[in-house]
Amino acid sequence: MMMRLTLLAAAALACGDALNVAVTGATGRTGRLVVDRLLQQGHSVVAIVRDEAKAKEILSSQVKCATLDLATAKAEEMREACAGADRLMWCATGFTDSGESLDVRGMTELMPGALESKTKPAEGAPLVVMLSSAGVTRPAWDDAKKARLVGA
Repeated sequence: MMMRLTLLAAAALACGDALNVAVTGATGRTGRLVVDRLLQQGHSVVAIVRDEAKAKEILSSQVKCATLDLATAKAEEMREACAGADRLMWCATGFTDSGESLDVRGMTELMPGALESKTKPAEGAPLVVMLSSAGVTRPAWDDAKKARLVGA
């Protein structure tokens, strides 16, 4: 499953040019795989993380870090963290203190206008790819919670 996710991410970037890619959740299960794949393909990566010290411990020294708590970030802060990025791989997941999904919050509040890509994506390729292992790796969630997060 995780390998399929990283292949999906790689396919979304298959434009032939080296890109600047912002990755949220870069220190998580999915994010680490995505960052590794992007670096293997010759892309530059900006890891958008809550804990820069943790990121520096586990990610390649080639990765630049932008510290941002997605649970409390304002849209302007997200745009600033993504400055210069051609694409975004959203691998963050979790909840705000009020129980709002970071995935939903990120896609509705933070992302519109966050990327001002100068590199046109290949036909049909997105500027933003949302990946998460939360639904797969948290099988202890009750049915109500799973139903509430379908499509998030």
